Amino acid sequence: MSARPNIMKDYKPLLLFSIPYLTVSAGLYHLTFWSTFGINGLAYVGLQDIIKTFVFPFISLFILFIFGASLNEIFFGFDKNLQPGGGRNINIGKKLNSKIGISIAFIFWLIIVLILYNINNVQRWYLWAGVTGLVPITFFDRIEIFHDSIENARIRKYAIWLLVYIPIFSFASGKYQSQLIQQNIKYKYTIRQKAIPNSNSYIIDTLKFIGNTDKQVFLTDLNNSTIFILRADNIDTLILKRHD
Repeated sequence: MSARPNIMKDYKPLLLFSIPYLTVSAGLYHLTFWSTFGINGLAYVGLQDIIKTFVFPFISLFILFIFGASLNEIFFGFDKNLQPGGGRNINIGKKLNSKIGISIAFIFWLIIVLILYNINNVQRWYLWAGVTGLVPITFFDRIEIFHDSIENARIRKYAIWLLVYIPIFSFASGKYQSQLIQQNIKYKYTIRQKAIPNSNSYIIDTLKFIGNTDKQVFLTDLNNSTIFILRADNIDTLILKRHD
């Protein structure tokens, strides 16, 4: 009677690797988010803040991953007997995998990635992330990463997807969320009243809420010209309204 394989033992190195990998990806989200406003977020954000604020983008990525994996199984999983890389042996596969075919595909991919990155449209970030991951996924598949640690080819394929897309979507999500605020598309705001000297009148300012940590609250004006960093323990009440 053969012994059953210890699945947890086989996957233990991957699980241990995932903890620092997710932490670094969460830090990448903060780095891109705060840099939009010229702030070194990692100088203010602690590990606890990183983990808390990364939950939402990670869940969003996981939902997209499940959706994409389901579509992949529906439209491309019809031939269960086709071995990984089997399509490379057919005529069109040989042409696409020639040096010329690979070079043309890589240049085309690079052009699309650069165009999407530089388009002034907040909505393009998730499309950019999806396209950006295509070449790294292909590369890791070719060098057969996880081949010795994950026997199942389909699980190995989805593990590669997660390996590539978690940091890419972290970067894209940080850009997307921050630019919604920066470009005054969707943000929370508060009203500040300043008394005019020697007058009974007031100047009313609208300040956008960028974010907060356990110790600081970050606000900016509608022109993103001034950043206000307030100590959280000095704020009694902060009333925020939504602008969508």
